[in-house]
Amino acid sequence: MVELDYFNPIVYKENNFEEIENIILTHLRNSGKLVSIAMSIDDALMWIVIKAESEEMVIKTINAIPVDYELSYEYYFMHHYEVVQEIGAFSLN
Repeated sequence: MVELDYFNPIVYKENNFEEIENIILTHLRNSGKLVSIAMSIDDALMWIVIKAESEEMVIKTINAIPVDYELSYEYYFMHHYEVVQEIGAFSLN
């Protein structure tokens, strides 16, 4: 799992985080390694689960994100990952 901080004062001043978010998301989706993502738009943070064969692959994937500034990130190895999907009851009546 990667905790990615994409805050940048210039981007913040220009109120342009949506464009940066789209660049990051497009890159991760196209990499074929994205498992899941959670975002905190207010804090300019993303928590990304990436399927990678090595630490080097995680670093390469994140460092290849095409933005004009250096992204700050930390990564953690996960020993267990589970997705829980709940579908509530609904009626068409």
